[in-house]
Amino acid sequence: MAKDGDDLSQPREIDFDHLFEEKEKALAYIDAVRLQGYENADCDFWSDEGKWQTAVHVFMVPELSEIDEIEAELDEIASAFGGSPDGWGCMEIVESNGL
Repeated sequence: MAKDGDDLSQPREIDFDHLFEEKEKALAYIDAVRLQGYENADCDFWSDEGKWQTAVHVFMVPELSEIDEIEAELDEIASAFGGSPDGWGCMEIVESNGL
């Protein structure tokens, strides 16, 4: 990210995604992560995979160690509901040079 010009000192929303076979299990996962303090979470049907995709959105500075900790915590919760990790991602913040 940094080598592409991303200003990693700037906070941004990072999405942590998981996939579920059943809508009910995806919604139960959403309820569980909200109980852990992750209020900004949603669930949509992902037709490409035929699965339910959840996204937990965390506003933070993208520090790999903290991302790894959150990802591990969410992976553990998701696995309790039959979910599998689908990675994390965020938008790049590139400092403009005024051109």
